[in-house]
Amino acid sequence: MVQPLASVVIPTYNKVSFIEQTVKSVLNQTYSNLEILLIDNGSTDGTQSILKQLQLDHNNIRFIQTPKNLGPSGARNLGIQESVGGYVFFLDGDDLMFPTKIEKQIAFMEMNRHVGISLTSYLISDELVGNPRLISFRNMDHLLKGWFSMKGFGGSVESTGCIRVSFLNQTLMFDESLMGSEGLDFTWRWSQAFASSLFREPLTLYRQSEDQLHFDTQAIQENVNRISEKYFDGKELDRLLKMQGSFFQLNSLRSKPFHKVVIGLVTHLSLYLLRMSFAIVFRNLVARTKGSTYSKDLNSLLVSVN
Repeated sequence: MVQPLASVVIPTYNKVSFIEQTVKSVLNQTYSNLEILLIDNGSTDGTQSILKQLQLDHNNIRFIQTPKNLGPSGARNLGIQESVGGYVFFLDGDDLMFPTKIEKQIAFMEMNRHVGISLTSYLISDELVGNPRLISFRNMDHLLKGWFSMKGFGGSVESTGCIRVSFLNQTLMFDESLMGSEGLDFTWRWSQAFASSLFREPLTLYRQSEDQLHFDTQAIQENVNRISEKYFDGKELDRLLKMQGSFFQLNSLRSKPFHKVVIGLVTHLSLYLLRMSFAIVFRNLVARTKGSTYSKDLNSLLVSVN
């Protein structure tokens, strides 16, 4: 059986410390019929020279340089447009794929031709060593509800997602006006248009660092509110906005001294704030507990890309 061509879109901007490991995790895939599109999105730290060398060393790598920084969504859309595979995978320039990721996702989507998008569970690593957190979901509805309300983790389509290119149209591209919440919007539109699937097995490592866009809480709050207003109304919208507001209130207290955290909680105390507090503590405890069982897998992956 001929393997369908898979395209892996990797947008990168000032990721010089991670990009070689990221690309190596794709080159180490058990699935062989793939092209890798490296989108240099206006880097200024030497990433460009690394990407060019990777293209010279591997004939299935294409280096694409943008005339200016297009933002993460613009870079991904450019990668989609330039790809030639029947399936497009996304991977941010600091994350890693486990070796069987592409093989397993394509095998599933080849057997389920009605599925337009699939995401996988993933591990979060705050450092390159130590116990990871496991982020997994029961189903797409559960994922999206938790993602919109901010009670649950996001689906990280930007590094776990695979789309079927034959289902693609202009209404299903990444929204380039969004910053930090474009993955939620993208996943929602695909899941409403076509059947979707989630893998319970973690097949991606999401690596956190301080310069990532998810730390720009103001931009994320503005965008997630706008997305909620776009897709919901009435009581459901009111509930979502209150839960989101509670999340960002708590997030603003994260780096403050303990006494200021207490004062902030008391000052803004509400049922939604209490619910969000319990939700965040519970989700992180569960993720940390379940993630500890994957420490050996994480270490093995890190060794393989070094």
